[in-house]
Amino acid sequence: MLDIIVTHYNEPWRTGRKFFDMLGCQRGINFSDIHIILVHDGTDAFPDEYFQRYPYTVQQYAIPHGGVSAARNYGMDKATDTWVEFCDFDDMYIHAYALKQILSVMDQDVDYMWMPFYAEYVIDDKLYVKQQDENVVWIHGKYFRRQWLIDNNLRFPEGIHYSEDSAFCAIVNAVVKPDRRGKIHTEFPIYAWTYRPDSISTDPKNIVSNTSGFIDRNFYVVEEMQRRGIPHQLMVGRMFADAYCAFHRDGISLPAEEWWFAINALKYLDDLQKNSTGDMLKVFAAARKTFRDGQLAQSEPFDLWMKRIYGE
Repeated sequence: MLDIIVTHYNEPWRTGRKFFDMLGCQRGINFSDIHIILVHDGTDAFPDEYFQRYPYTVQQYAIPHGGVSAARNYGMDKATDTWVEFCDFDDMYIHAYALKQILSVMDQDVDYMWMPFYAEYVIDDKLYVKQQDENVVWIHGKYFRRQWLIDNNLRFPEGIHYSEDSAFCAIVNAVVKPDRRGKIHTEFPIYAWTYRPDSISTDPKNIVSNTSGFIDRNFYVVEEMQRRGIPHQLMVGRMFADAYCAFHRDGISLPAEEWWFAINALKYLDDLQKNSTGDMLKVFAAARKTFRDGQLAQSEPFDLWMKRIYGE
């Protein structure tokens, strides 16, 4: 019924063991209803003995290093069950009846389901947990009808090095019909995204490249929406709002990236102008939330920034 696709890159077994252990602790399910597809992105597979103790099957595939998108797409190609889920190697289910709750609603006549989940984050060296609801940023807590993904050619973008899962989710949310969406109701979140200080998204040394990567992500989403004939002007507004916030963060200077954005976004100026003031206020609110208001420099208003980068 459910293929759980897990990607692995250069992490020791102890990092992911908790995920597999917790799967083995699930209660009230038939383990033949789930299959684990573990894709190693440029690293060797683990010894088969690691998985012999579990009541479910694990299929391992070692592929040439191509990034997490390539690994997820490979896992999708190997999947055979009705539903697919994409998990990070270091995530975990946090309730013994988690999969029972999930599998019990997979007979819904929908193409996409989501549920709230917990995400760990660190502020001033203190670990916090925050509940995440449905959004287009996280791939976690989401379930997709496999045939629907195939029919709509929904795959992870392999040319993006950061925030590729949010690009995938953005297109999914634009393609799925409102009456083909479902929510998995749980008393409290039963899945957790875990924090690692050395991950791509959390390591401070990656902040410049990640900012640039997020801009690449937005270009991809706009272009993919255009290609699919999906209205995209609001996404263009978000693209400019995100870029403005990205280039006005305290302590960060990205002149080359700003120039690159200005050149490549030039063709979207007409689409930007079609957004109403109310729409732009909404996308700016979302952009500031993404980049955190407290980190933004207030030295240059948006209209002056636009005049500067376009010389108008």
